Amino acid sequence: MTATLFKDGVLLSQTAEAEECFIAALRYCPNHASSLNNLGNICRDRGDVKEAERLYRKALRALPTFGPAHSNLGVILQQRGDHDAALVHHEEAIRFVQQLHVHVERLRQVAYGRSTAELS
Repeated sequence: MTATLFKDGVLLSQTAEAEECFIAALRYCPNHASSLNNLGNICRDRGDVKEAERLYRKALRALPTFGPAHSNLGVILQQRGDHDAALVHHEEAIRFVQQLHVHVERLRQVAYGRSTAELS
């Protein structure tokens, strides 16, 4: 149920409807990092930076390797003038994205190997 609501929330163009979907998703899975992060983005966009920061930090407690929350938290910290903390979160965001590329490459290799083996 959470994944469906998350997808619906992302696809909805109306912020209020998207917010309702993320909140509903969090009722089923309170530590769903993507929903927490997206809800944080909605809060940030309407000027509630304190709540956005709380949600980004909660997303990172739930999933410490979630790059988008690191990046978003880094932006808030940078705007606040806490450049050292912002740097740490931006570096973490980059590190986890780089790890993602490794996994995508491995998946590509497996898929390519499978299709090559099927041709033999």
